[in-house]
Amino acid sequence: MNVSDKCKLDTRNFLSEMKKDQPSEYAISMYDAFGKMGSDVKGGNVNRPGSLQECLSVQGPSFTGQYCQVFLKQVPLQYFVGICVPDSCVEEEVEKLVVYDIFKEGTTSLIPPVPPILQVQSTQGLLMTQCLSRTADTDLSVVICL
Repeated sequence: MNVSDKCKLDTRNFLSEMKKDQPSEYAISMYDAFGKMGSDVKGGNVNRPGSLQECLSVQGPSFTGQYCQVFLKQVPLQYFVGICVPDSCVEEEVEKLVVYDIFKEGTTSLIPPVPPILQVQSTQGLLMTQCLSRTADTDLSVVICL
């Protein structure tokens, strides 16, 4: 799967923590920051932004939270889901973790497709991923525009 050992370990620790009877506060916050399906999907409410601020405030045992938007397609829809991952993972690794459906709680995916009852095509495809962490480099052009 070509994902760094640190990214795999931190992701595995987060997912293992979620399986405990009383997960740590950081794991609860990471899970809570994931975008979840809202109402009126049929009417066009398909994006699931999650919580950037909550994710970036996560302080895990050996990592901090990194907010990523995963852009997906499910013919004819294109939408994004906000997810919270360890900052030890780079965008390419996050994409691999999503493609291999690693983000699960038990057998339930934390990035579920739009239900078949609302959508003709239930197969999900990955378009791209963009991540933002607290340690992101400042883009001088953005600073100047502000």
